[in-house]
Amino acid sequence: MKKLILFFGILGFLIYLSFCTSYAEPFSDEETINYSKTPEVLYKNFALPDNSGNTSEGFESKEGFRSSENFGAPSESFGASESFTPSETFGASETFGSSMGIDRPEGIKKALSDVSNVLKEVRARREERRQLKENELEDRQAAKNAAAAEIKSKVKVTANDYFESGEASRKLGNVPEAIEYFSMAIKKDPNFDKAYYFRAITYFSLGKFFSPSVNDFYNFIGISSFSKEIDYANKALSDYAKAIELGSKYTQSAYRERGDIYFSLGKYSQAVSEYTKAIEHRRDSVFYYILRGLSYAKMRNFIQAITDITKVIEKYPKMKQPPYYERAVIYYMAKEYDKSWADVRRAEAAGRKFSQNTGLILELKKVTGKSM
Repeated sequence: MKKLILFFGILGFLIYLSFCTSYAEPFSDEETINYSKTPEVLYKNFALPDNSGNTSEGFESKEGFRSSENFGAPSESFGASESFTPSETFGASETFGSSMGIDRPEGIKKALSDVSNVLKEVRARREERRQLKENELEDRQAAKNAAAAEIKSKVKVTANDYFESGEASRKLGNVPEAIEYFSMAIKKDPNFDKAYYFRAITYFSLGKFFSPSVNDFYNFIGISSFSKEIDYANKALSDYAKAIELGSKYTQSAYRERGDIYFSLGKYSQAVSEYTKAIEHRRDSVFYYILRGLSYAKMRNFIQAITDITKVIEKYPKMKQPPYYERAVIYYMAKEYDKSWADVRRAEAAGRKFSQNTGLILELKKVTGKSM
């Protein structure tokens, strides 16, 4: 860096000298000032004015001017005198040009060329340092990767390890990562039924499938908005089927969730089939009977629908909220309005709260002219 500063300093000085010499003419041999002379001799050739307005042609001594009656005019003294002409004194002559060894255009070009070469060398050294640093970082990363690979090769990762990682990711809401871990567990152990089941419920959540419900009355009695997530549905159904095939302890849940998928897709007869299989694996589940009864209702099979719901009410009369409201909706769909009103009152007596704007209540008022 110091060399570079010094170089630019010298270059600036040379350019300055070149600039100065562009305004001068060379001395003639006889006009060149001899600076070794004393001040008296230097001023000998000049006629300078004294205090009286007259001029003196020279010095008497160092201390002052010599008096004389013959003074020239100042214009004569500082005119085109042979003794001192600035334009002649500082010309681009051998005095400043050739004596310094500078031919202006060629000298500047050479100096600029030298600067360019220096800058190129600086850039080259910087690039060399940068490349060395990059290579060093790459070597470090390669060493880390090699060490990690060596550690990984020594540690045996089981299918259950992948499964646990997948379940942790699923609970944190990182669904894509959960699916990846479950898939790795299945690859490690193709008969890992639990991995199939949990990957299936992860696809289920992505597809946003749902169970039958009468909470949205108008949606239930009308044309339901079916799920269009066919891809997720197929993947989930396939994984559920594999889990069931492998004898998973989640088999009855797998049937129930398969029924939910078919219901969400508007395939009610297939939903009924899956809920029936779930009931066969767990006959004490009142929930499965309700789901199947509502699926029958969507198929307009009201007799079978009412049978399933009534079975639950009769078998579990003390349950917290018996499905009177669900049966009231089915009676409404079957146009048995009096029975529907009766179940609405039973549901209210069992603790279910209704507002006057409840869909079923409004529709019953319209068709019967009655109120609660």
